[in-house]
Amino acid sequence: MGRNFLRRQGIASNMLLLAIDAAKLNGAQNIYIHVHKDNLPAWRLYDQIGFKMVNQDGAGHSSDLCLLSFSL
Repeated sequence: MGRNFLRRQGIASNMLLLAIDAAKLNGAQNIYIHVHKDNLPAWRLYDQIGFKMVNQDGAGHSSDLCLLSFSL
């Protein structure tokens, strides 16, 4: 059966939205995440939610990572 049966069920987006709500309730003003530059499903999810690229070179980390930001 594998893991593919879990794809496209909205689980990741629901978890991300719950984390964003929790951050808002705790007074956060921004959320930052790193995403691998080749992780296209993650890029689509973060783009749909409203994350924007902050740094394309991984913010001093691996050059395979990009830093994204979401303003609350």
